[in-house]
Amino acid sequence: MLFAWTFNTTYLSAQWLNDASGKKTAVTIANKAIDAMVNLEYGRAQGLAMAALEIDPNTTSAKIVMAWTSGDALWEGYQKEINAMKMTDSERAWMDVISKPGAEHPAAAKASGSTEPIITYMAAYESYEALEAWTKANPTIAGPAINSLAYADSQGQGPRGIKPPDGTDQERAEQRFKEYIALTDSPNADDSYAEFLASQGDFEGAFDSQLKAFQKLNFISPYRRNLVIYWRKLNAASIEEAVTKRVEAFYNNMEALDEQVVDFLAQDLTITEGMSNMQPWISDNYDAAVQRYQSQAEVMNWIAREAYDIEVALGPRGETAVVTFYMRGSYNTAQDETVVNYHTRASEVWIMQDGEWMLMHSNFAPYGGAAGLPEMN
Repeated sequence: MLFAWTFNTTYLSAQWLNDASGKKTAVTIANKAIDAMVNLEYGRAQGLAMAALEIDPNTTSAKIVMAWTSGDALWEGYQKEINAMKMTDSERAWMDVISKPGAEHPAAAKASGSTEPIITYMAAYESYEALEAWTKANPTIAGPAINSLAYADSQGQGPRGIKPPDGTDQERAEQRFKEYIALTDSPNADDSYAEFLASQGDFEGAFDSQLKAFQKLNFISPYRRNLVIYWRKLNAASIEEAVTKRVEAFYNNMEALDEQVVDFLAQDLTITEGMSNMQPWISDNYDAAVQRYQSQAEVMNWIAREAYDIEVALGPRGETAVVTFYMRGSYNTAQDETVVNYHTRASEVWIMQDGEWMLMHSNFAPYGGAAGLPEMN
């Protein structure tokens, strides 16, 4: 609660609900909670709401914030608590609106006739033009509305289906995102701008903006995930190189596939393999896969083995890699000393686990007129 109170003093004057029950100090903090809520900072909103309720348990608006930010599972319980509390006309109108399905909020808010900013804000989502007009009428707290307009400008459609009359406009969208940042200290503003920059392919700018959001709220931060994603996008080439080296370490080290396999296979999930002998798919857990590789080592005698022409394609979050390559070499077996010319085409899926790339899927097929592995039981 102390963190929530001290994190941002910029918007002590932000007034979303004027007619509110409770002591003045608690109501002031509750208004900050509403400001955090509409900026989609639910954790901070709850901290501020709890601080307000600690000062005055009769701060109904703070309890409404708790209800709204806690999700459907807790809504009914909070709703009963709120209905038992003293409510102002404005608080009652607000509760009446949010008790309805989300799609009905704009019409219900408009029909309430309330002039409270939190309610007229919801009513403004009836259209892009109405929301734009609301920002001009409420300039000191317009940040969340500007953010919604910016998303609509960038993507052609924003929250609650609002659409710009003249279609997408990336330049106008960027201006709005910057306006949102200038207006508020909210980390959500930096997060939104980072998402926009990433959509434009500017991952360096996206990382820098996301880092600002993370620095403003870095304890159990919702902004860490995208910060990591943007860093990986920005450093894709070095990550692909790291995956390539990992594949080479597994296959081109003659001992790794047999003795060090325990350090390369993904844990706590299913490991699948299509062997080049064209036997049915194999699905194992980690322990069974390790045992299988080690059993193969007792049968196979690799004379030479090399993975080459390795290509890496990273997944959208940079934590999954699809790898294609070729394998060449030669081997004989415990049952037959005849040297076999080995050549296969391969594809694999490697995933990031605990800071290291681990193998979870592989598929091999004979290639170039040479043989794959022998049949095994």
